[in-house]
Amino acid sequence: MSVYGYYVLGPNANALLQAQLPGGWFQVALQFQNEPSIDWKNFSATSSNLKVTYNAPPCIVLPIDLLSFAAVCNNGKVNLTWATASEKNNDHFTIERSKDGINYETIGTIAGARNSNQTLNYSFVDKEPLEGTSYYSLKQTDIDGQNEKLKVITVSCDDGIEFTIYPNPGTGKFIVEGTEQNSNIIITDVLGQTILQTKSTGGKTEIDLSNCLNGIYFIRVISKNGPATKKIIITK
Repeated sequence: MSVYGYYVLGPNANALLQAQLPGGWFQVALQFQNEPSIDWKNFSATSSNLKVTYNAPPCIVLPIDLLSFAAVCNNGKVNLTWATASEKNNDHFTIERSKDGINYETIGTIAGARNSNQTLNYSFVDKEPLEGTSYYSLKQTDIDGQNEKLKVITVSCDDGIEFTIYPNPGTGKFIVEGTEQNSNIIITDVLGQTILQTKSTGGKTEIDLSNCLNGIYFIRVISKNGPATKKIIITK
């Protein structure tokens, strides 16, 4: 048995609270979330303190028994796969992506099996992954709307092609050389937001970022041979 909370009100707080209510008494309301029963909680209180103690809690069956969650880079895409050993009231999975591991965006959902006692395999393809290292989160939602984040993984795709960009650092106008014609060129900032998107002309392609603020940006070239990303710096 352990003490989860011990809150001393003190004589001054006690008097202030009592003065607000008829008869000099006040009430404390407690709310416990995500707990199936209150039978194993014990409460004890005096006029100036409150204790909540727990006995051995009941066994809680998790809705998902996750076996694995993995990400693999393949031809400019990220293939996400995961497997479950069992599922209970599982409505769907949500795949989230982040550049910094803090701020996530939803990039897809996959229907769950509701109830299952056998191994099930799932997959999702991120067709436009971020440059550099990305964080992927797998979240599960029950049929009643309750959700739980199951696991977070990271992946960094290797460059599939080589190209050069100069001058770097530069004042805003850059030359990209060594790309295939009609390759996609995407410029993003450090938050992963797209600043410019264009096509390679083959040979030398001029990129004009003169209107951008000083700082670090990323240029991502996607061709049939795969993606490649380089850092560029604007200094005016």
